[in-house]
Amino acid sequence: MAGGLVALSGMQRVIETTPGTALAATAIQPILGGWLKETVERQFPDEQRYSFVEAYRNFAVKNMVEISGLTIAPTFKDMSWWGCLFWKGLGAGGPPKVSTGAVRDTSAYDYIFTPTVASDDLQTATLEIGDDIQHWQIPFVLGNKIELNWAVNSALTCSMDLLGQRAVAATKTAALAVTGDEHINGALTTVALDTSTIGSGALTTVQEMKVSWDNGWQQEFVLNGNLYPLGAHRGATKKVTVEGTLLFTSSTEYTSIYQNAGIGTPRKIRISTKGTLAGAATAYRELKVDLYAVYEDIQFDTINGQRAMKFTAKTQYDSTATHDQQVVVTTAAATTA
Repeated sequence: MAGGLVALSGMQRVIETTPGTALAATAIQPILGGWLKETVERQFPDEQRYSFVEAYRNFAVKNMVEISGLTIAPTFKDMSWWGCLFWKGLGAGGPPKVSTGAVRDTSAYDYIFTPTVASDDLQTATLEIGDDIQHWQIPFVLGNKIELNWAVNSALTCSMDLLGQRAVAATKTAALAVTGDEHINGALTTVALDTSTIGSGALTTVQEMKVSWDNGWQQEFVLNGNLYPLGAHRGATKKVTVEGTLLFTSSTEYTSIYQNAGIGTPRKIRISTKGTLAGAATAYRELKVDLYAVYEDIQFDTINGQRAMKFTAKTQYDSTATHDQQVVVTTAAATTA
């Protein structure tokens, strides 16, 4: 029988207590696509040896892992877990570190990812990736880039780029389960744009919204007898960009966009996707993204013969909110474990 089957591939995950110290996975993470790329950089000395042969020897000088285009159809609980890598570290204790939600009522919990402005508190993970032929354990996994995409008639999609320390051949942790709460249905999303109150100004013309976060992680390689990185730092400011597509059924929003693009007034954008009740009558499972964004570009397009406008924007610090963006995930799970 053939091996190396995609259908038998998978990923398992755990938040690390100490960055870089590998832990056994605690849950399965279903994935749609993406795979690891292990990089081993080599130097081939270009020596003069009375020979036309290019290389007689080589040296391995660098070893690290990239996981690009990792795509999932996330649950609410998935986003509460991945948020600790990309938005704000909430986990405590260990091993492993586990985030505990703020109780909204007896069975609904809020995970509030308000970015820390002047210090780094993002967490790291150990991933197990493999198939029916081989599994690898990857410690010191950093959440470098994440993109959320909401579109009509579609479930929410989430794409991520990760950096890892190295890939070590290992046996996967057995008998784990998928711990997801409820899938996030992007088709049930609402979007509000306003200049004064976040959550006001609900729109009925939105076709698509896309938000991406770039943490700017840089792995640290030092002379310590190893080829792989033992540290990392945020090499630049976090970049948060917003894209949206609206049907051009009225000039009101275009005029507002144009005016705000001209004078640079931030738009207060709320993207909210709710699921079923997690607790009391108003405690729904929810993914809520708040953005304070200034428009950079506006273009016209057509969708099914109807005029549409597309905008791009970047977030800007709001002195009242004390952040440029915030993500809140409400689940029926008391922890992210």
